[in-house]
Amino acid sequence: MVGVFVNGGRVEAPTGTSVLDVLRMIGAPYREGCKVTVLRRVKLPSPASRDYSIETNKGKIVVNVEESFFPLWLKHFQLLDGVGMGWSTGNVVAFGPVDFSSLGLRPAREKLRFARFDLFLSFGGFDPSQAFLVLSKVPHEGIYGVPEEYPIIGRVVSGGHLITELEKGDRILAVKPLITEKKELVTGKLGDIKVEEGMEIYTFVEVALNLEARVCAEHFLGVVREGTFNVDRVATSFISSGAAVGVGLPSENTVYRARGTVTVRNSGNGVGAIYIYRRDSPFVTSHSVVGKVIRGIEIVDHAESRDRFLIKTIPERLMVVGMTQGEASEYLARWGIKHVRVNDESDDAVVIEQRPKFTMDVKEQGVAVTLGVDPESVVQIELWEDEAPVSTSHFKSVAEMTMSNVGKLQVIATTDEVLLLSSTSAKTFKSIPPENPPSVEVEEGSVGVTNSFRKLTGVIGVRLKPSKSYGPTGEAFEGTNLIGRVVKGLDSLKNRKVGDVIYFMKR
Repeated sequence: MVGVFVNGGRVEAPTGTSVLDVLRMIGAPYREGCKVTVLRRVKLPSPASRDYSIETNKGKIVVNVEESFFPLWLKHFQLLDGVGMGWSTGNVVAFGPVDFSSLGLRPAREKLRFARFDLFLSFGGFDPSQAFLVLSKVPHEGIYGVPEEYPIIGRVVSGGHLITELEKGDRILAVKPLITEKKELVTGKLGDIKVEEGMEIYTFVEVALNLEARVCAEHFLGVVREGTFNVDRVATSFISSGAAVGVGLPSENTVYRARGTVTVRNSGNGVGAIYIYRRDSPFVTSHSVVGKVIRGIEIVDHAESRDRFLIKTIPERLMVVGMTQGEASEYLARWGIKHVRVNDESDDAVVIEQRPKFTMDVKEQGVAVTLGVDPESVVQIELWEDEAPVSTSHFKSVAEMTMSNVGKLQVIATTDEVLLLSSTSAKTFKSIPPENPPSVEVEEGSVGVTNSFRKLTGVIGVRLKPSKSYGPTGEAFEGTNLIGRVVKGLDSLKNRKVGDVIYFMKR
């Protein structure tokens, strides 16, 4: 059996088992296409290469060897293995003797001063063949016949308390270079990587949310509502996701950004972007701190651009918009939240609004009021986010769908061929580049946005009849970005009047 750690918990797995088999065996959170970080432990000499462990029967004493003496130490330190205590006083303890005559060192005969925890050689009778390794217990002066060229050969850096406990009969078991463990990233298919003793496997990042940033925290929860974080940008000190760039947000909890901190950019370029920090970063007012990574920072450390990984939050998101009233009741009950239904209270009714809007407020108040409507009155759409990322982000922002899968738009104009829509609060992107333009024919039910080639940038439209010349907003193809299609409820759009509010649900 092999002992491995999965998301911090130890698991015993049969030798030869693959990482993927272990995840399946214990039911660890895992989703195809999401990053899993696998680390193996590799023993390496300490970066401070002159650090050595003197292992005695009483414990380990770590010493740092002087740079000038280190070449001689490398050639002869193993002579100290198994050497017993030679003598001890109130000032020092000495192990030996060892024959160091081959070093060609000359003993000094004058009195010298030594600090506590100094490491030096003493030549008994001023004879290098009777050399002792000496550890100083206290500051003192003495004549020890130390080498003239190397009066001090090192210092104790840890385990110094053992020096006063050593006594006659104690001995040095071994002298070894100090060994540290490095965590090395293991790459390859999870089904091909075989588990090793001490291997660490991380399948998700867990974030504890900050109650002082309720609006920006809800924005973050909305971005990761599918349980994943998409990495768009990687820097030395952070990774970020621009899935909801362009959304206006307040400045909340603008404090120091320590390693593992999660922030939402609240102003400037890239407003709405999510950042997770690999290193400490100074305070800035443009970033609201919404939480802290409490598990899985290793995934963040090794994430690369275009990676996607699983993410969990504490608390989970308490947002039920898009669920049915029945589903909302079951979900809220799991968290001990009282559910009050209004308007259409039937189990099958779709929840289109919730009060309070924010998870932190729902958690604090312990109650959620939901507005339900007949499912037939909600238009279902499919968004083509890969083909038109900016335009779909605009649509979600305007329809207030950044934080949920349900949004609303108001009819601003209608003909028998197109239905034109805009925000109920007049939100719009200032610039929308051309992306995913139509080429041959725009089908009935197509949803589009007018791009910056035209004056009415940002207008949203639905094509009610197919056309080979014009897009869903009535613009020529060059001024049109196709962002998706209506998959249910198209007929209900054909009788709408100016001023009507239409609810859309992302499928």
